[in-house]
Amino acid sequence: MAYSNKYQYGTSPRKISPEYRPVRKQSTKTTARRQQQTAKKSQTPRTSKKANISLAQKTKLRQERRMKGRVIAIVLCLFIMLFVISYRSSLISQNFANIKNLKNELETLEKENQQLSVGIEAALNLNNIEKIAEEKLGMQKLKSDQIVYLNLEKEDYIQPASEEVVMEENQNFIKKLISKIF
Repeated sequence: MAYSNKYQYGTSPRKISPEYRPVRKQSTKTTARRQQQTAKKSQTPRTSKKANISLAQKTKLRQERRMKGRVIAIVLCLFIMLFVISYRSSLISQNFANIKNLKNELETLEKENQQLSVGIEAALNLNNIEKIAEEKLGMQKLKSDQIVYLNLEKEDYIQPASEEVVMEENQNFIKKLISKIF
């Protein structure tokens, strides 16, 4: 069984030639013709034509594969570039949305801050304090006959403590023991 390990085009299976040929009794004319045909076949190098054809086909196949590989690589690169561009644009739009939300939040906090500062200024206004003291707390301004002056002696003042306060530091057991011994 002599056949090469080459790809066979088409869907029909390869025909295997038998190793032996059955001997048939034929006329001498037909056997002579067959011998001449087999001689011609053996004289023409079939394998060299097949090898030449197969080498040409192999080179064509290699070139086609290279071209297909290049096309696939280019398409893959384009797909990756488009994916990266779309991902970056989505990140940019997300960052713009975050910036917009933060600006809105900043505006509301600034408005609230302004309202609170206006409220504080109104609360610190002396006229408003006096009005609240009179209306809500029932306070009145002092009259001159209600003022009483006092003379205080020096003994009534608070004197600082003459004793020293000793504060114990948190010490561990070994340090306390050493301090008691020495």
